[in-house]
Amino acid sequence: MEITNQQDGIFLGKVVIILSEELNGNSSVINIQDYIENGKPFIPIFSSIEKFNESAKGNIKNPKIEIDGIFLLSILNGKETLKLNPGLEDETIFKSELLIQKYCEKIEALKIKMENLKDHK
Repeated sequence: MEITNQQDGIFLGKVVIILSEELNGNSSVINIQDYIENGKPFIPIFSSIEKFNESAKGNIKNPKIEIDGIFLLSILNGKETLKLNPGLEDETIFKSELLIQKYCEKIEALKIKMENLKDHK
């Protein structure tokens, strides 16, 4: 199982995630849907809406959103397994802990930027 490789650059752009419920207007809460395979939980992420459609084959009715990959990493706790484009030829498995370590500077910069935006409201 490849844990990190050149494909982790996907997190520098947008990724598609599945939500467990619709976003609630002004709420700052995002509930991400996870799945269990062989007794192990994972969060599916997709490199594009097309990849989501190809992987889901119309079977997933949950809402989905496209978000910044660094933002996604910033809200994880480091214990998650992420599966990029599950079931497809380019499926890749990532440990969030390693990604958070690798992109910690970008995550911190994003957190500072978000704090500054909050302060200017």
